[in-house]
Amino acid sequence: MGCSDRKDSTIQLAPEVLPWLTSGAPILVGFSGGRDSTALLLLLAQLPNCHPIACHVHHGIRKCTADDDARFTELLAHRLRIPYVIEYMDVPRIAQQCKISLETAARQARQECFANWSRQWPGSVVALAHHLDDQAETILFRLCRGCSRISGMKPVDHWPGNLTVLRPLLYTTRHTITQWLRQRQEPWQEDETNTDVSIPRNAIRQEILPRLHAAMQRDISPILARSARLNDEQARALDQALDLLQLEDPQGRLFLPKIYSMPAELQKAALFRFLRGKHIPELSEQIIQQVQEILPPNQPSKTTLPGGFIASRKERRLTIIPPKDD
Repeated sequence: MGCSDRKDSTIQLAPEVLPWLTSGAPILVGFSGGRDSTALLLLLAQLPNCHPIACHVHHGIRKCTADDDARFTELLAHRLRIPYVIEYMDVPRIAQQCKISLETAARQARQECFANWSRQWPGSVVALAHHLDDQAETILFRLCRGCSRISGMKPVDHWPGNLTVLRPLLYTTRHTITQWLRQRQEPWQEDETNTDVSIPRNAIRQEILPRLHAAMQRDISPILARSARLNDEQARALDQALDLLQLEDPQGRLFLPKIYSMPAELQKAALFRFLRGKHIPELSEQIIQQVQEILPPNQPSKTTLPGGFIASRKERRLTIIPPKDD
């Protein structure tokens, strides 16, 4: 991949993540072999006092090309003299058993892998290669699914099990990453499924966002990201207010008498916060309404949620029962 641009592209890592990256802790880098994660691994490999570990998940979806991805990631890690780990997962089976989408199953599989790797490297944190265009796609995707808030990804986040997740490229565009790699003549792997516009996220990336850019005559990705950030500030303020109400008991169950006394809008906000804290996947307004329907004492007391979770009302408490392990 040659480069015809004279101006050298630079990538500025998100300032919020720099203290984590240079703390000396092991950095578990999600490395698919694609453009974005390749750039991230190369950047972290040259960052002083940063100790990246290339972590590759073989999802068992694209057999032949996925094998090529695995070989590419191992070779690059070896060239950079970076520790390399790979885990093989059967994502289609997970999706079928849990009755969730392939994308959600793949995300859960990756989180499981990183949880296992974090135990192998105590004190480690995760670094993922999401960038500014991914942020815009995520915001639009969540809005189209009826999520109750304009929300995007955070540069510093947390997964179940108190695992810290960093997104160093979150303020960098896809174009900048592409130019940066081309100028260094660094190859990457292409995922052929990214061009399949029958997949909603791909349609947003390939068709919807370009049309919005053209219609507004500007790059709207930073605008969407700013809207999500402002909404997140308001959401944190609401969370702090709900904290003061002490809605959960010591066992982490929602105390329903307090919920019953709330205005409808505040009740939905409290349920959203509770379900989010229990890591319910694909959380949307429809899911919140589904849980609201079991709250009255004269209604059925249980409902099944995405990911195999069960919401159960008992003794004036709302409990979330996690999915059973196979």
